[in-house]
Amino acid sequence: VENWDTPTSNNSVHESFVNLFSSPGLKSLVNEPTHKDGNILDLLLTNTETSIKNIQIEIDCLVKSDHYTVKCEIIFKKTRAKFRKSKKFSYRKADWESLDKELLEVDWLGRFKDLSAEKSLQVFKSRLDIALRHNVPLVNVKLGSQPPWYDDELRQLKKEFDISRKSYLKNKDPVLCVDT
Repeated sequence: VENWDTPTSNNSVHESFVNLFSSPGLKSLVNEPTHKDGNILDLLLTNTETSIKNIQIEIDCLVKSDHYTVKCEIIFKKTRAKFRKSKKFSYRKADWESLDKELLEVDWLGRFKDLSAEKSLQVFKSRLDIALRHNVPLVNVKLGSQPPWYDDELRQLKKEFDISRKSYLKNKDPVLCVDT
């Protein structure tokens, strides 16, 4: 592909590549050579041209490469995530005796008579939900909006870090903070 503003090629592999980014409306903003032989090999793809400014192609003397460095500024609007409120059962405050009594009073055989296993399960879940709402208080919980990259693995690492930090602050001894 010689011109990325109107990308066309006689090569089927090149055409597949061009279709990969042109169909979702992506456009390359690099319009000068990024390789020592004078070709545009490095692309800066976006679907919002106004979100990228000050594009610079530079020869980087610190890194030995036949490609030039592509620099740019990315403009984005930072919005603060809002917390959603939700209700959750507080099992610690449950009245277990009353819950047990309420579930024991149900005529389960009569309720499940002539029902399929799937329908019986639905009836059981519904009745259990009613009993839980009678005997387990609901509390408000803030559900934080975490970014998609903040996964279970990162959450576990953060927890381990917090434990080590707490240990260090208590003992002021870094050796006690490291698992051996």
